[in-house]
Amino acid sequence: MAGVLSMWRDRTITTESGSGPVVRRLMATGMTHRGARRRANEDMLGIAGWSGNADMDEPVQRLLSLRAPFACAVADGLGGHEGGALASSIVIARLAREAMRLNDASAVASLVASLEADLVRLAGERGFARAPGSTLAALIVRGEGQPMLAVNIGDSRIYRISVRGTERLSTDDTHATGGEVEETDDRTGIAGHVLVQAIGGGHAPKRLTPHVVEVPLRADERYFLCTDGVTDVMGNSEINALSLRHHDDDAAFCTAVFAECMARGGPDNITFCLLRPLH
Repeated sequence: MAGVLSMWRDRTITTESGSGPVVRRLMATGMTHRGARRRANEDMLGIAGWSGNADMDEPVQRLLSLRAPFACAVADGLGGHEGGALASSIVIARLAREAMRLNDASAVASLVASLEADLVRLAGERGFARAPGSTLAALIVRGEGQPMLAVNIGDSRIYRISVRGTERLSTDDTHATGGEVEETDDRTGIAGHVLVQAIGGGHAPKRLTPHVVEVPLRADERYFLCTDGVTDVMGNSEINALSLRHHDDDAAFCTAVFAECMARGGPDNITFCLLRPLH
């Protein structure tokens, strides 16, 4: 059956033992912008039912309760494909609507399969040469006392930031072009690369393998989701340095990330979200 997932990954990222303070809220701070070189923004930012891709001059912030499940996510519509912005908006909208039922990797797999089928069907209805496509990086927040699900497909990323440094939780679905090139500081833009997996896109329909990671929600950690408009120009250590500089001011951190991306040419759409657990 076209677009059906047959497999997925489900692993657990552990942290040090200890109860720590109970997390009851999250502060989400995000930005999206077309960047300096693109005519339009094909990214989409989603925060607990709110979504947007209009150019932002300053971060948007939302204080979120853990009383009900929700998703925070970024999606990158595939450039060079018809309907890239439409694909990313569909992915974010469906994720927001169905966050309540995304309790495990199997439920995530089912949603991704349905999204793939929807984008293939949309291409036929609109006469597109190929299905529109999108990446996805999302944190599914399932409620107080429960671990989150970190989900990604494509090259949009999820990081955990703590006093121990910045750790990538997501898995890039890419392979390098032009021979083996050593990456520096884990940037996606060191060498040319192509996606080997996305929701929709030129190879759809196909079997997909979403990456699903169970992550304990801790008050001493922050979580950073971003499209490759950030990681093409900034590496782990640079993101970590800005997080340390602006540890107590999430809006300042996000403003600094955006400014750094633009200072380095802003070659792609820029979208990201920082989540801070609160007591």
